[in-house]
Amino acid sequence: MPDEDVCHTCDVKLCVRNDEVGTYIINDVVYPRRGHLFLAPAAANTADMINKGRHGAWLRPENRPRGSRHGAHTHPEEWKRGETNSQAKLTASAVVEIRTRYANGGATLGRLGTEYGVSKQVIADVVHRRTWKHVD
Repeated sequence: MPDEDVCHTCDVKLCVRNDEVGTYIINDVVYPRRGHLFLAPAAANTADMINKGRHGAWLRPENRPRGSRHGAHTHPEEWKRGETNSQAKLTASAVVEIRTRYANGGATLGRLGTEYGVSKQVIADVVHRRTWKHVD
């Protein structure tokens, strides 16, 4: 049916196991399944997620990893920093120059942003070391 999604009883997105025939029940509605896969409307898939307790836990502030539990600390090798990040518009040498020029009072955040092709907020984050912390 056009309004149905392929859903997984095992919650593994890449699973394609379809070796047996059976049923899967969500909120008293029976869905035919093959292996770990079944067709259901998005609302049923969401209900299944909620029933399994796999919803919103990461959204609650107390469950968000912070400080030493954050991925940047636990697996720093997986985080692209500075110029290794494909989204970076600045270079390490530009960051040093921006900080020096701002500290010397020679330029405003807005003017530096215009010169380097980024927003005033990006320059403010660089100057106040909220970003590019690894560059001195």
